[in-house]
Amino acid sequence: MVKIAIFASGSGTNFDNIMKRVKSGELVHIEVTALYTDKPEAACVQLAQQHGIPVHAFEPRTF
Repeated sequence: MVKIAIFASGSGTNFDNIMKRVKSGELVHIEVTALYTDKPEAACVQLAQQHGIPVHAFEPRTF
């Protein structure tokens, strides 16, 4: 099993597509472990929550 984290800051269409393919078995041996974003108000955050994926928001200026 390959564990991956996804980085997103927008609508989350790519994130949602990946999650649907993982859940359908099309992407075998993949486990999405987290979503990282610099925009906690982005739509991708809600999608991650709907899929039960932990969300980590960060401030880029802190790096």
